[in-house]
Amino acid sequence: MGKMVVLKPVVWNGNGYLAPTGETTSSGFAGDHGYGHEEWNGRSDWVWKGWKVFHTEGKGRMFDYADEGNLSIVMTTMKDGQFYAVGVAAAVYQNNQRDRSAIAKELNLRANGADLWKVPKIRGLHKNKAEFDAHWKDSVALSAITFHLVQPANSNYSQRCHTGYAT
Repeated sequence: MGKMVVLKPVVWNGNGYLAPTGETTSSGFAGDHGYGHEEWNGRSDWVWKGWKVFHTEGKGRMFDYADEGNLSIVMTTMKDGQFYAVGVAAAVYQNNQRDRSAIAKELNLRANGADLWKVPKIRGLHKNKAEFDAHWKDSVALSAITFHLVQPANSNYSQRCHTGYAT
């Protein structure tokens, strides 16, 4: 089958991808809701079973290549006309449903909705807190979040990643 390398656009985050900032200007999910799930990618406490957790969406043949670990992803973004590479994952594998659920539970991903509601742009895109809470619950519950896991920085150079949908 060979290998696949994907340049994957993600939203800009001027705060090191520690939490949503409301800086999104894109269309689609991020434009509609004021955030992208990858805005937590810089959090050093997002570790599951010794693996660093970060997020990006996958589609199409990406999952075929991830089945064998033959997928690499370079996450990219634009800001003020400048192109940036903000994340890299090599040898990406797909997680099974049990692992995806365990990641979501152990990292308490549902609780991130509180961070989102603090962002003025996000509050402005939703009618009220109840409507936003329903959106956030559905966003997580409907497996809308895709994760890639990378070995911690103190591991050897050859990194292995996993991807999957969290519930």
